[in-house]
Amino acid sequence: MLTRLVLGMALCAMTISTAHAAIYDDLNENYAELFGLGAHWVGSDYTSGNWVDRTTGKVATSNGTVSQDATTQSVSFDGGYFTVAAADNPLAGVQNYTILVNFTPEQAGAGNNTTAWYQCTGLVDMEMPGIQNDWGLEYNGAGQIVAGIGMPGSADYQSRSASTVTLNQSSVVGARLNGTSLAAVFDGSAESAYTLPTTPAVRNSSGFRIGRCATNNNEYHGLIREVRMFNRALNTSELKYYSAEMANDFEAVEYGQVVTNPAHTLITVTSGTAAMEFTDTTLPAGIAVGGGTATASATLSGANLHSINMTYLLPNGNLTIQTPQSGFANTLNILGGTLDTSSGTFSTASDARVIMTGGNWNGQAVTLGGQTVFQMTGGTMTLSGTNTWQRVLTIDTPFAVIHGGTVHAGEVNLGNNASGTLLFQSGTISIANTNIGRYNTGNFFQEGGNLTVTNYFSMGDQSSGSGYYELSNNGTLNASIGAIGNRGSGSYLQKSGTATFRSLNVGHDGGNANSGGAGSMELRGGTLTVTSRTIIGQPIANSSRATNTQGYFLQSGGTFMTPTLTLGNQMLTGKTTIFDLTDGTLKAGTISGYTNLLNLTGGILETQRVDGDLTNRGSTLRLLDGTPTTITGNFQQLDGKIAVELSSDLAQNYVLTANSFDFGTTGGVELIFDPDELLPGMEIDITLATPNSGYDWLPQLISESDWGYYFFSDFNAGTGTLHLAVNSGAIPEPSTWLMLCLGIVGLVSWKKRNLWRKKA
Repeated sequence: MLTRLVLGMALCAMTISTAHAAIYDDLNENYAELFGLGAHWVGSDYTSGNWVDRTTGKVATSNGTVSQDATTQSVSFDGGYFTVAAADNPLAGVQNYTILVNFTPEQAGAGNNTTAWYQCTGLVDMEMPGIQNDWGLEYNGAGQIVAGIGMPGSADYQSRSASTVTLNQSSVVGARLNGTSLAAVFDGSAESAYTLPTTPAVRNSSGFRIGRCATNNNEYHGLIREVRMFNRALNTSELKYYSAEMANDFEAVEYGQVVTNPAHTLITVTSGTAAMEFTDTTLPAGIAVGGGTATASATLSGANLHSINMTYLLPNGNLTIQTPQSGFANTLNILGGTLDTSSGTFSTASDARVIMTGGNWNGQAVTLGGQTVFQMTGGTMTLSGTNTWQRVLTIDTPFAVIHGGTVHAGEVNLGNNASGTLLFQSGTISIANTNIGRYNTGNFFQEGGNLTVTNYFSMGDQSSGSGYYELSNNGTLNASIGAIGNRGSGSYLQKSGTATFRSLNVGHDGGNANSGGAGSMELRGGTLTVTSRTIIGQPIANSSRATNTQGYFLQSGGTFMTPTLTLGNQMLTGKTTIFDLTDGTLKAGTISGYTNLLNLTGGILETQRVDGDLTNRGSTLRLLDGTPTTITGNFQQLDGKIAVELSSDLAQNYVLTANSFDFGTTGGVELIFDPDELLPGMEIDITLATPNSGYDWLPQLISESDWGYYFFSDFNAGTGTLHLAVNSGAIPEPSTWLMLCLGIVGLVSWKKRNLWRKKA
């Protein structure tokens, strides 16, 4: 019975236009890499000898008796098979995959419903001796489709379909490995999924066969019309769509044309306007809007969108979804054009797949839920609304990737109703707020791109939320207010890249009188800049706010710059300090609060003021030329050094003052010079006003061709003043004195970035 698709549009000509037929071919071949199609052999392409696939020309070499069946446009197997070299194996090194085959068996398969997969008749097979990381798609004597894999150290496993094939009748069958789920595929459905004990390792790189299983040389007898191998696991809608596409001469028809089988049809709109409305009996397998030289526009209800397996939006196409509904579980490919979902919230569920490589997506709120795969490599997503919460991108799926393009939204929330993960590799995200771990668990990995947050960068936003953020490579983060552990828990790790905050709170109170957050930050590399204030482990000064915040900061590399650093005493559970500096450079204008909880064991500290005591256990306290360093409390140096980088400037002045100094038994003065940085004839004059042990050092001449290394010790607690003068000798004229006045009995080190050797 013919079904007439003429709703909202006049009938088109019965003949399919060249443009529409080209869309079908273009989607299959030109977007093969995007869709994960690693190999595609079509029976009509085979003549003799080699069978070449349509993706990248992978070669299947014939062995024995194989020929082309012109009537069915298939390859006929009569005791022969094809081999594909390891270099052309599209599943080498992959963890998840899908294999689909359109075949017509003429003989029963080997084995029965209990036979191991590698002893059945092979359709597409990479079986290897012993238990290897191999795989196979077979069928047995009971007519079942058998999907099998090997797992070294465990066993060989298989899934047998509930449905069975009929001799001399074509079927589209396959195998799908998706994490720990191994399933046979029969006419678009994954059947009898077997749960593996663990996630399998990636598959071996080895040659494989089409039409034969290696064990017992179980060769296939019958026809194979098409073989598709995907280097990922297809979702439910994709299995249905591709299986329907492979089942017949899949029709690419213009909207409004009379078609015989809507379920095996790709409805296309390449020009004009179509108001689509389908019933259950007229639903096509897919729709494609655009792709032509003229503008094409289509309107589709949310209910219909949810019922169509595959939707393509192509360049020059406009697709409006009226009244979007929740729970979209199919596949949407935005390859160009403009998608409009602004009439409501667009949400996904189950194993939906949303791919955006170009074009524009104009919407209100978008929620990615279930096990949705979201992949954005280009284009622009713009979410609009009166309020921030109306224009929010919510990621409640573990499979969201942005690798290009631009996102404009009010908020990006990760982990709202379920755990959510975003991998941001390149492109631009511009938003007002981001909540990483809003009510649930959120993970944000930024490996590149530019992230701009004009208001709150919140981690562990609500008391039940847990957020993790990681910045690496050349990623850039610019945010106004950083709340690491807002009301819940937040953990921030910066490996490299650049991050800038106006204010930063590690362990925030979230403006809540009852619930304070627990936050931790680690800086391993890159640059972290705060332009206003940094508070760690202390609530904002407000009596109505929570007092149970916890904070911790570890700097093991990189550069951290902040005008003020306030250290609280509410340490993260299990920690005994608030701030650990083990490496890298910390530049803090003023350090205040519980300064005794600043643990200096490595790296470099630059500061102009410490309101309290300061203990050095192994770091380098670097003094700045012309900017005094003041410690209002006591300074104790148990290890480490005080450093001054001396140059040829004759107007340098370095000053360190403290209430008292204590160097214990490790105090001393270390001088290292690179004469290339000094003027010829300079000499260093070191005197101690009140030496504890009576030492007084004579001037030391530093020649231009010499390296110098000097170490003086025997300092103890005291309040004397150490004067260091660099005297320009007779070579440069006139003679000039450079005074380095340090109100300190301490350790002084001149350094250069070159390698050093001791002076003999």
